[in-house]
Amino acid sequence: MRKRIIIFFLILIILVLIPIIIFPRNSSIEDAQFKLAITLFKKNQYRNSITEFDRLLNEVKTKKYRDASHYYIGNAYFSLKEYSNSEK
Repeated sequence: MRKRIIIFFLILIILVLIPIIIFPRNSSIEDAQFKLAITLFKKNQYRNSITEFDRLLNEVKTKKYRDASHYYIGNAYFSLKEYSNSEK
């Protein structure tokens, strides 16, 4: 009986740890998305950077880069001389 309990808990621990190992947190995905958008912005590819920042805001649903994304979107529109969009 005791052996069954130990085996049960070992299996339970393994089942809990497998998803953590296989599916890491999304923070690495959002970090990569933000770095891509920043790289595009720095290369003066403003339209593409706007697309990537929008994707970060809409698909990832993170608050980590929300303020910075809005800032860069506004600056990208300003650089494109789309002043009405840069105010949004």
